[in-house]
Parts: sequence; structure tokens; C-alpha cells
Amino acid sequence: GNDSIEIEANGEARYELIFKPKTVGNWNGGLIFYNDEIGEFWYELNLISTNPQKVELPSMSAPLGGNSTQEITIENPLDEQVTFQTILSNNNNFTINTDQDTITIQPKSQAKVNVMFNPSSIGSGSEQKHQSKI
Repeated sequence: GNDSIEIEANGEARYELIFKPKTVGNWNGGLIFYNDEIGEFWYELNLISTNPQKVELPSMSAPLGGNSTQEITIENPLDEQVTFQTILSNNNNFTINTDQDTITIQPKSQAKVNVMFNPSSIGSGSEQKHQSKI
């Protein structure tokens, strides 16, 4: 949040604190407001970060022996560079168009990644196990 906040006599103000965790977990912290005349106001913070919500991608289809590609966007909302490891749960039918096992995204930026689907049998994903977690 801001380094300082000004409040009129007998007034109120809203202070917005932004929490951008890099990992899942629990943290304790403190927020202190200090004034030379009235002293310090200390707030204990109990912060919890959870796994991001799963993003459901639209279904992909391709002729047997062919392929189709879908572009996905990965966002880095943090103020520092982040590197993601690419893992597919079904690399028999899906590939990611990157030469490396990682994707690095600059601060407050996005990366576009193409996922390619190569069916190995005819049918929908639930019937033929043409599904993957990225």
C-alpha cells in the first residue's frame, strides 16, 4: 500500500494493502500506522494464499492423424520475473510448443503458449482419455 495516509480529525480513511504471494501457504505479518502525536496503531495480519483456480479450456478436436492448436495465456501479476515448469499429464496426445521445460515471464507480463492436440483414437475426450492437465 501507500507509504503514508492522511486522515482528517474525527475522520475515517480506507487503506488498501496488496498481497501477492508467489507460493501457497500461510504467513503472519504486521501493519503499523504511526503518528508523532498519538503513537502507533499495530495490526496483525494473518495471510493465506491458495492454489489458483483451475482454468477450463475449450474442447479441442482434430481428425485422426492430424492435430489442432489452442493458444493459452499465462499471466505473471508479480513485480518480479517468474519461471514455470511445463508438465503435461498426457503427453501422448498433447504437446506444448516450447523448446524448453520452463516458461519464463517478465514482471507484470503475459506469455502466450500453444498447446497442440494429436488424437490417437476416434471419440470424445471423456471416452478416449484425450484429456490433459497442464
